[in-house]
Amino acid sequence: GTGRGHRARPLAALDQVAPADGGRGAARRGLYRGVILAESAPALADEAAGAGYDLLALPSRGEPERERECLIRLAARRVDGVLLRPVNFGEEFCDWLRRLQIPVVALVNRLADDFALVGYDDRGGAAQAVRHLAAQGLERIHYYATWWRQRGTINLFALEERLAGYREAL
Repeated sequence: GTGRGHRARPLAALDQVAPADGGRGAARRGLYRGVILAESAPALADEAAGAGYDLLALPSRGEPERERECLIRLAARRVDGVLLRPVNFGEEFCDWLRRLQIPVVALVNRLADDFALVGYDDRGGAAQAVRHLAAQGLERIHYYATWWRQRGTINLFALEERLAGYREAL
């Protein structure tokens, strides 16, 4: 869903890894938060504004190199944290991201264990959907993902989890 609690979770997670006051107990000073998403997130921007944050939204358009360029721009602006729906993946990217020294919360797609993740139970949801369809008597249940053709080139963690749930429920 896209209710208020759902939109607030990424901001709450970012507050845990990058407190708005830098952990010094000072009042908020209108510090910048950065967010890079493969698609727009107006609801998240509204939630951030309501919490007193300036949200800089830079769309990656699903392009790994553009995502890196956006992160470099946010680092140059000295944002105090980034909500990132990562397109990039792998240890090399995670090492590069750590060197930027910006707290990051990954949205939907996992990066590595040391990066916070706010996402869904994609595996469980897919499995539940398949079980429901099977209970209705359907025997030919297919999994289709439009981004799958880019497997191995971009971060498809959520799609891979859905596929795993689909397979588990068959």
